Amino acid sequence: MKKLLSLLLSPLLAIAALAVPAGAAPPTEPPQTIPALQNWQAGTGTPFTFTATSRIVASQQLRADAETFAADLTALTGITPAVVGEQEVRPGDLRMAIAHLPADSYRLSIEAGVATITGPNPTPIFHGTRTVLQLLRQSRTLEPGGTLDKPKYRERGVLVANAEKRFPLAWWQTLIREMSYLKYNQLTAYVGYSDTPLGRWQEINQYAKRYHVQFIPQHNLPGHSARDLTPRPDLALPGKPADLDLSKEAAYTYAEDITRSLLTKFDGPWWHLGSDEYLHGDNPNRFPQLVEYAKAKYGPNAVAQDVHYGFVNRLNRLVTANGKTMRIWNDGITKTATVPVDKDVVVEYWLEKEGAKTAGQLLDEGYRLQNDNPDYLYHDLGLQHADGAEIYDRFKPNVFHGDEEVPDDPARILGAKLHVWTLPDLETPDEILDGLFAPMRSLAQILWGSPKPAADYAGFAPLITTVGWAPQNWVRVSAQTRTTVVAAGDSVRITSRLRCLAPGALDGRLEVGLPAGWTVDRPSTPLPSCHNDTVDRAAPVPLKVVVPANAAAGNYEVRLIGRSQGPDVVETVTLQVAPRPAAGYDDVVRADGPAGYWPMSDSSGTVLTDASGNGRHGQYRENVWKGVPGPSAGNRAVALTGGYAEAGDPGVRASGPFTVEGWFKFDDIAGGDGQAILEQYDAPGKNGYALRLNRFGRMIGHVFGAEYNPVYLQGVSPVSAGVWHHIALVYDGTSIATYLDGTLDASSPTPTRPTLGSGSLKIGARGDDAGIRMGGRVDNVAMYQRALTPEELAVHYVAARPTDEKYVDTVNASGPLGYWRLGDDNAVAGSATTAAAVGRLGAPHVGAVARDLPGVSGTDGALGFNGGYAQTLPNGIIDQFTGPYSAEAWVLPSALRPDPGQAIVEKYDAPGKNGFALRLTGSGQVRAYTLGAAAQASVTGTTKLVTGSWYHVVSVFDGSKLKIYVNGRLDGEVATTLAPTASELKTTLKIGARGDDAGQRWQGELDEVAVYRRPLSPAEVTAHYEAGAAR
Repeated sequence: MKKLLSLLLSPLLAIAALAVPAGAAPPTEPPQTIPALQNWQAGTGTPFTFTATSRIVASQQLRADAETFAADLTALTGITPAVVGEQEVRPGDLRMAIAHLPADSYRLSIEAGVATITGPNPTPIFHGTRTVLQLLRQSRTLEPGGTLDKPKYRERGVLVANAEKRFPLAWWQTLIREMSYLKYNQLTAYVGYSDTPLGRWQEINQYAKRYHVQFIPQHNLPGHSARDLTPRPDLALPGKPADLDLSKEAAYTYAEDITRSLLTKFDGPWWHLGSDEYLHGDNPNRFPQLVEYAKAKYGPNAVAQDVHYGFVNRLNRLVTANGKTMRIWNDGITKTATVPVDKDVVVEYWLEKEGAKTAGQLLDEGYRLQNDNPDYLYHDLGLQHADGAEIYDRFKPNVFHGDEEVPDDPARILGAKLHVWTLPDLETPDEILDGLFAPMRSLAQILWGSPKPAADYAGFAPLITTVGWAPQNWVRVSAQTRTTVVAAGDSVRITSRLRCLAPGALDGRLEVGLPAGWTVDRPSTPLPSCHNDTVDRAAPVPLKVVVPANAAAGNYEVRLIGRSQGPDVVETVTLQVAPRPAAGYDDVVRADGPAGYWPMSDSSGTVLTDASGNGRHGQYRENVWKGVPGPSAGNRAVALTGGYAEAGDPGVRASGPFTVEGWFKFDDIAGGDGQAILEQYDAPGKNGYALRLNRFGRMIGHVFGAEYNPVYLQGVSPVSAGVWHHIALVYDGTSIATYLDGTLDASSPTPTRPTLGSGSLKIGARGDDAGIRMGGRVDNVAMYQRALTPEELAVHYVAARPTDEKYVDTVNASGPLGYWRLGDDNAVAGSATTAAAVGRLGAPHVGAVARDLPGVSGTDGALGFNGGYAQTLPNGIIDQFTGPYSAEAWVLPSALRPDPGQAIVEKYDAPGKNGFALRLTGSGQVRAYTLGAAAQASVTGTTKLVTGSWYHVVSVFDGSKLKIYVNGRLDGEVATTLAPTASELKTTLKIGARGDDAGQRWQGELDEVAVYRRPLSPAEVTAHYEAGAAR
């Protein structure tokens, strides 16, 4: 009872209870946490020790938070404490209780073996549990003492501009846990766009509430509204497809309808309108309708900008009527406006610019500001990164962009946040989290406002390592797959990437959850990256998932589950199963009735042949290269090297529902105006349609009517360079949609209907003047005078889907003696004979070898060599490698070495006998050797390989000739009957090093290495190259 009564102590009495008796040691420095504690008073007596008998004692009001705390403690310690109701505490217990304390503060008291966390409401108490987690990470025993801790600034946030990039649910949950661990309390994200269903945002909102992070939904109006205006182009300003025409009453009601439909779905206290960059880069006075509306609405002295502020205030009335507070960016609040923005609107100040009100002016007028200074707080993917040192050493919440310093008043300067801007999309979700790791810790310290634990960042950085990642984020699971659409009876490769961020060794497994009847080659794998004491380890686990032949069409989930001492970490991959086509790709397309179908398989001439049967032939224009490998083995495509193709027949113009599709492999993702894909319209943008790639790698779809209207649909998923993609644009009479690799990418209603014009269909060039040309390969282009269904497009994709399995199957069909993919954990793939005869690569990573590089064939990966090499275990069959043979590999040299060059794959005894060798000379030519017991023969190719590019190289000895092939073509041969003889020294087969002493090591990447005890035929060599080049 005595301990329960202590809850009734006033704050002053409770602090006095921690006073140090006379003669005791003086107060110590606060324990090490991020953010640092505001104070620390050392105590005496029995310390608190977390053990297997520890409990969390909490009232029913705090039960949910106690359960979350228990899950975190399990992940941290491997011990799950019992959560019990209010009762007498005992040494080793953790107690959570409501107490009369100042707003936003919590007290942590360690006394008599018990750790007690109190606060005026659940949120600061939960913040106190984060402090305990950080302390227990450092020691399971906490010395007596206490703190009354609270933040200086109320708002501590992170914004993720997700509208242009998809993030998996597990990523959001990881970010939220990380924010909570550092006592951040606001997460802003964009809702109402096609990147994520609204239901998923509601799920994220609830998860954030569990960790006491407020979710702030944002939907941009009246600018940045291109997606909202796609179905209502009549409400856009002329020539400004992303800006509402605020001279029209219908624009206001439309914006209110959009906002009302979204804000009522969230139960938090905030709504972010955006309101930034309206008429960005333009002069509002250029639009007389805005000036006329402003004067009519707000008086004769009104200016064009007043329609913007009137719009903000009107939307604010809607937001406040729904019990929320609205937020906007500052850049639209100018000095010349006569209509003031409502004072209850929170202004997020990010940009000082000419003509806009300064931070000081806004504060003087009574606004509350958040400091979002881009000089310190912006993380632009692949470009500008927030810097932990700069934030810790230089950022001040009362110094705004433009170095404007104002009085430091936390009542009006609410705080700050980090911003993740996702265009250009140059980083993976994991890389984004890594980039935020240090900046989040520095900003957490600055915003908490406690005494800095170190004078500068150099002293603070070791504490970042000490505190580390949030406990439930120690094991991270991510997945990569080239496709999400697969045919029944087919297989798909998923590379699961495991990261272990624990402070020491951690036991666990990766398990795969599958739909009934599905199989995977590795259903359960130990977490290889966690079995050592090095912080931040990563390892790929390639998985081959097989879909049963009788699988019904539809969506299925594959769950990748990281299991360790904490709660499961789950990454879900959704796969769409499509019916297996009964015919080849050409027949599948023709069966769906195209108006024109151009397989791009022409071998010569300038005629673009139509294979639809409708005779709508076209022309190749300027520089094109015919006969290059297409997306599937044996398929032929066209490389656009400055040229394009076009079909001018009126039958491929659209005046109603239509579809255009094709296979495309871009050389790169260009900047500027992007690259045209499939376009047919008249200048200056009317009568037709267009599909192009923007400078950020997103598809842009247009439907053009008889009048110029630049409203468009922007896709969400990034298109990768160097990879074959199936791309389609569909208009069904009411909506426009883009598809990427058989899956819906983006869609929107549109009132615009294509009208007939005179423009030709251009492939790889702009529809009007043949500009912004595509660089890369094109295959199997088709146009339909109807909207293909999602199911039909999925079948088209799987009919020619580029897969790793096609390459693997092509190689295995040739019967390799050994086949090493160099991306698997065991670096071996192929038939049972391969595994039994050759086994795994023994000591596969001798020296400097980098794993999990992109490779030549999809997600399997390659090995990068920079001083290291790989070798097989000693093996009798390899030792007896005699007679005719073949050796092949995909090679990417990063540098050329002086003769005798560098080894690719070799097996022989010193001093140059009994085996074979395949290497690259100092001038970049491939050289092959066959080595007998007393003599050797060699041949050197003519092609000079260049650094940084992949090549398929093969050496073949058929008993009478030694040959070299490069990229499927014979590159050199010499007559010889000298065959390899059996090894006497039982040397290992070496990959990336010389056969005898492992010298002349490879510089670059190697992938898909195979050896055969027979000569490959020219047709087989070509098939192997095409199967790999199709990737």
